[in-house]
Amino acid sequence: MRHSPLIGLLGLAIAVPAAAQVSLSEIRIAQPGVDADRYVELSGDPGTSLNGLQLVVIGDLEGQFPPVQNGGVEIVVPLSGSIGSSGRFVVATSSYTLGAADLLADLPFEQGDNLTVIIADGYAGSPGDDVDLNNDGFIDAKSGLVVLDDMAILADGNPDGFGSDYFYSDNTVGPISGFPPLHSWRCEDTLVWRAGQDALGGGNENPGETNSTCGGGGGGPEGLMLSEYRLDQSGSDNDEFIELAGTPNSLLDGVWFIVIGDGSGGSGTVECVIDLTGQTIGSSGYFTICEESFTLGTADLVLPSNGLNLENSDNVTYLLVENFTGESALDLDADDDGIIDSPAPWTGIIDSLGVIETFGSGELIYSETTIGPDGSFVPAHGYRCSPDGTWTIGLFGPVGEIDTPGGPNPECPAIQCGGDEPRNCFEARTEPGCSDESCCDLVSTIDPACGSDEWDATCVTLAQQNCLSQNAAPSVGLSEIRMKQAGDDDDEFFELVGEPGTSLDGVSLLVIGSVSDDSNGAIETAINLSGYSIGSSGYFVAAESTFTLGVADATIDLLFNDTMNKTLVLVHNFTGTVKGDLDTDDDCNLDSTPWAQVIDDLAWLSGQDSNCVYASATAGPDGDFSPAHAYVCNLDEGTWGIGTCSATDDNRADTPGFANPEDCDTTDCEEAIARGLDAVGLDLLQAYLPDCCTVWDASCDDFVARNLTFDASAPAQVEVVELRIDQIGDDNDEFIELSTAPGQSLDGYSVIVIGDGSTGSGQVETRIPLIDVTADENGLVLIADGSTFTLGTPDVDAIFDIENSDNLTCLVVYGFAGDDLAPDLDAEDDGTLDSTPWVESTSCIALIETDPTVEGEQVYCDNRIGPNDLFVPGHVYFDCGVNAWEMGIFDPVGETDTPGALNPGCEPGGEPCPGDFNGDGVVNGADFGALLAGWGPCPGCPEDLSGDGIVGGADVGLLLSVWGTCP
Repeated sequence: MRHSPLIGLLGLAIAVPAAAQVSLSEIRIAQPGVDADRYVELSGDPGTSLNGLQLVVIGDLEGQFPPVQNGGVEIVVPLSGSIGSSGRFVVATSSYTLGAADLLADLPFEQGDNLTVIIADGYAGSPGDDVDLNNDGFIDAKSGLVVLDDMAILADGNPDGFGSDYFYSDNTVGPISGFPPLHSWRCEDTLVWRAGQDALGGGNENPGETNSTCGGGGGGPEGLMLSEYRLDQSGSDNDEFIELAGTPNSLLDGVWFIVIGDGSGGSGTVECVIDLTGQTIGSSGYFTICEESFTLGTADLVLPSNGLNLENSDNVTYLLVENFTGESALDLDADDDGIIDSPAPWTGIIDSLGVIETFGSGELIYSETTIGPDGSFVPAHGYRCSPDGTWTIGLFGPVGEIDTPGGPNPECPAIQCGGDEPRNCFEARTEPGCSDESCCDLVSTIDPACGSDEWDATCVTLAQQNCLSQNAAPSVGLSEIRMKQAGDDDDEFFELVGEPGTSLDGVSLLVIGSVSDDSNGAIETAINLSGYSIGSSGYFVAAESTFTLGVADATIDLLFNDTMNKTLVLVHNFTGTVKGDLDTDDDCNLDSTPWAQVIDDLAWLSGQDSNCVYASATAGPDGDFSPAHAYVCNLDEGTWGIGTCSATDDNRADTPGFANPEDCDTTDCEEAIARGLDAVGLDLLQAYLPDCCTVWDASCDDFVARNLTFDASAPAQVEVVELRIDQIGDDNDEFIELSTAPGQSLDGYSVIVIGDGSTGSGQVETRIPLIDVTADENGLVLIADGSTFTLGTPDVDAIFDIENSDNLTCLVVYGFAGDDLAPDLDAEDDGTLDSTPWVESTSCIALIETDPTVEGEQVYCDNRIGPNDLFVPGHVYFDCGVNAWEMGIFDPVGETDTPGALNPGCEPGGEPCPGDFNGDGVVNGADFGALLAGWGPCPGCPEDLSGDGIVGGADVGLLLSVWGTCP
């Protein structure tokens, strides 16, 4: 669950719904005549699972005398299935006639009383339970109700618990002439509940479809809401005003504007009361209230001097209410507990805004919607920006053209949180935003100018107050993580475990790995969990909006990637810089630890990477790769088990929100081991046919026959013809291109890259198995990461990271096998491979940054290219026209990259014709003359057929050997 950080700071005691993927959106409790069409509509992202959720309705306990009847559970419907493509899910009675219901259930709504409708998570109760045992109008903390969303349908907006029942939600609709509305719906844009028509088929009744919008309007008459205010300026406050927005020409009868501040009795004192009965919103859709001194335009209601009492030196709350029966100076919160005393002197709240000068001052506010502070001051001017209606701080002076009384408000500023540039949230700067996206979002929600205009000292203060905690680090731990899966990574998540109710204020999950060219100590992302807490299950799940494996407590863009080794660190009070480097000398020791305490940590290991990690607990590797999923399988020892790559596998170990499996090995592949598969074979089997680890069938035999059973020699010549390993900025366009006969199967082949690891030269750093790959009509196979590659569509979508600051060797091999997935093939670092765990190498190219004989970084191929000045080439390709490797340009948008197309000089249908220097299809006297013209030292010349840097007798012999018409 998540609470508002502001509520904790200001001392309010308002129940705030948890952040959830599923919401209530439309309800019919009865209809004229027979109640055949009762239903409840839910909304959420398509594909969201409803398993484990319940629809709960609270009314009264039958047969109990007041006040014991309060808090009675009347309906409990276990939900199942998932939300369809429409984003709607309808629960309806069996007699329902308004369309196709997604779930049929008995819905015996009681008419004539207050009802509270709840979406609950894991509620184990039943009808007849009492969730308000002390009858105080609040759900008991130990009721077992974890509320994801709620609303109340009212027959009485001011219940006393005796003559009428309490209700248990701040989201209310009704009463209508003393009765609860039979149909209620939620505005699609403002999420405010509105009463529909009692009769079926009203203009706003469309179960199973997207609801109507309210034009930005709130929940009062004709979509009324607070829109803009000014309470201060230089000199005399001549231009104070309040602006309302609503449907043009709508009446304001029964509507009151009141201001709550602090009086002699403390917080909760009514400071201003304005009755709007008899007023009408004009054709503009706006209604402005001001005093006689107003100079900013023509107002709709002009009050005498001091008629609009807008205090500008305290925290205050603006309310639009219906049918106010109180008076100025009334204390609405006698015990100063942040809750309006019951009964409130109105029948309903239309809209509200808390205007904040200082946090922690003891001056309470009475609205979940807030604005401010503006530095150390109350915001002098505020407005709902267009189009999303977020309250935004304006300028202190009204001459800056931000004030728009009587007209449309300015557009919402663009929020610049996250990004690739390191920007610390706890350092002031003139630019907007910071790179810790979750902390930046928390701050910008309070003061949007921090994310759009300037991250100044005020924003730093807000970050300290909302992203950090004054309390000790909580006792929680990492429990389960999914980083990737087969196909799109829709189900990435992480899970924490702790005592129910434990606050996560100040807790951040850091991922330390690689950013751009920095592969050690770089903070990839930070996920700040301030405002959340551990739910009643004892688990907390954060996931993407596409999550299908359960119900997440927080929907967050996790920004996980599965390249290279990573360290996940759960810390308290992180003050560092996302995208910053904590290990500048790459010695695998952190130079700084910008947090108060490490709560838990985990090294997430790949089988083929050697970059630094900074934790002793480990998960992985899973064969040649990092785990897709891992979980704590032994709480006493903190042991992590590895799950399956597929998130839909029947044998998967994913249990988000529930206890983890105690089996630390869910992919033991005993049958495959019994059949003699080595580590490489097991790794491929787990990655491509994980079911074979539990049930061996004909498909497993076929896979082994095609990919793990090798001939005595390679069945075809497969050559590497083009590589890109580097570019400006992130290496999004790394690729490897192979060439062979058109239509040739590459089963049994792999591409490997040999570089230097922690043990020195000869380390296999990258291995790409070519499973179910066939060359195209030109004989080409393009290998790249399809999620980042911009130069075409790869034939093999593979995630890999080729080092671009050392010598390296790229080989095409047939029959790679063995018990070491990333072996060191040159233990002595002498430039000679100690072993070749493959049947045959069909092609290779070495990219040179430094002389191997001088620097000692060895390569293992006679075909060599580079350096490019002082650097390893970023792009190389084989030019058939000159029969040699060439260096391309560093920027991939140039003309040398040809992924998916034939390289320069390479004609379709066969190998280039060596010796045909003039390209006429015949090796003859003209070509002999060209060879003689190039006689002598001539490195790189096409006439140097032997490649020894000299055009001489050896080249004459080679020319004569191909004399005649080219094949």
